[in-house]
Amino acid sequence: MSLARTALRLAVFEALNPYAQNVAATPVWPTFAGRQVFDSQITATLYDGLDPKTPTIVVSVDGSKNEGQPGAPDVTFRGDGREMATLAFEIMVPVAQQGASGDAVYEIGPTDAAAKAFLEMIEEQILQRLDDARMNGPLRHVLIAVTEVESQPYSDADAGILLSATRLEVSCRIRQRERWPAPGATGLDRLPNPLRDVAKALPAQSYGGKIAAGLAEVLGDPATFPALNEIRLAANLARAAGDTVPADASAAPTPPTGDVGGRVQFP
Repeated sequence: MSLARTALRLAVFEALNPYAQNVAATPVWPTFAGRQVFDSQITATLYDGLDPKTPTIVVSVDGSKNEGQPGAPDVTFRGDGREMATLAFEIMVPVAQQGASGDAVYEIGPTDAAAKAFLEMIEEQILQRLDDARMNGPLRHVLIAVTEVESQPYSDADAGILLSATRLEVSCRIRQRERWPAPGATGLDRLPNPLRDVAKALPAQSYGGKIAAGLAEVLGDPATFPALNEIRLAANLARAAGDTVPADASAAPTPPTGDVGGRVQFP
């Protein structure tokens, strides 16, 4: 499940902060945030070196769940479940406030009609970009459907005011993580889908492309689990007419191996 979330996050980041625009002479950004789109980062130094008057978007995937389907209750195997993930966008629009020296300081503060409209326009830009990217971008390899969209404005409960920031939550149905590739895979082929397909669709030098390449390098070949030495089974055993009678194992120094005649009948 976790690497499916990674695939979703990297694909969405590329949709909102395209590598092609970062290296373009005259970039055309998909949102008013420009290149000020970040991956899972809200820190005290987030605004260091950035344009204080430009909005900021932080992309994260807060969690997911895998629900079993009728007749297939085990969700740990490929195809036995459907994965739902919460894709979240923290949108922050700076507003002018008076600093200690009397100069205008741009930061998150009490919202007004202009800031509110700006937030709503950015939300619309994000949703439109998701629609575009799921058709012809890396996002198409992981996003199956959007089932719910919710906007949650931030407020200062003590002061009783709305702030110039909002949280946009998009409930997504995404491709379920598949089994690891066969041993011996190299490069991005070491990654399980959907991350593998997303990684191959990302520009190699992009933020997401470098993250995916680093993960593939760290993961290396899939782990080879040791063979089971024995299986202990508690069940009612019975043989029916026509079943092969197993060889007498009482005199053998070790239990028999391979196929043993008979069958298991459960009440």
